[in-house]
Amino acid sequence: AASAASGGNPATKSKFLSPSSLRTAMGRKSMLVENAYAFALRQQQIMLQEDKPATEQDSIEKVEQILREEARANRQGGRKATQEIEEWRTEQTTDDVSGAGKKK
Repeated sequence: AASAASGGNPATKSKFLSPSSLRTAMGRKSMLVENAYAFALRQQQIMLQEDKPATEQDSIEKVEQILREEARANRQGGRKATQEIEEWRTEQTTDDVSGAGKKK
């Protein structure tokens, strides 16, 4: 009983408090529900914004297009950040080799 009270029993520990919660079935389900909710909100926003009301299918296609564009922009931003880091590392390595005390 003492080990359960002190948190020694793995069944008493919450798996949702750790970053590994996406490895659990409920963690993945929670993320899917969150994404579906965000998708539905965007779809509703598109359906209500149009001068001519969009059909459900049209709004789904528009949201999917928006998500593809956002994903593409995200990947490009990630590539740019990676490239900048690599350039910075190269500069640091070059500076270290040519003279640690020199600054540009």
